[in-house]
Amino acid sequence: MRLHVTAEAAAGGRTRDVVAVHRRGGVDHERGRVTLAAGPDEPLVLTISARGQDYALTAARAGAAGSGGDGQVVAVVDGRELDTVATGGFVGLWLGVYGTSNGRPTSTSVTVHTVEYLLP
Repeated sequence: MRLHVTAEAAAGGRTRDVVAVHRRGGVDHERGRVTLAAGPDEPLVLTISARGQDYALTAARAGAAGSGGDGQVVAVVDGRELDTVATGGFVGLWLGVYGTSNGRPTSTSVTVHTVEYLLP
């Protein structure tokens, strides 16, 4: 499962789409999407919260009300779907940040200010 962030032009400004994607059998399946009113240079807060086997993926503009983990829910996924058989060989569960241009040349960059693992 991954959260994918894009920058899209919108009437009168910029928006950012945050998409939850689950890859199963080599095929990507969109599990949820939210659109935030944020330009390409505005920071976002992306959060993964675990409760049992349920993982809630949320997104908010940095500094916006609820950006401390109470942002818009992009998707809630069942961790049992992330087993070796379902994912085609994936072993374990990894939480972290990954930036890519998918092998294409790019002049853009990603800046990660903080990664926190918080226990309840």
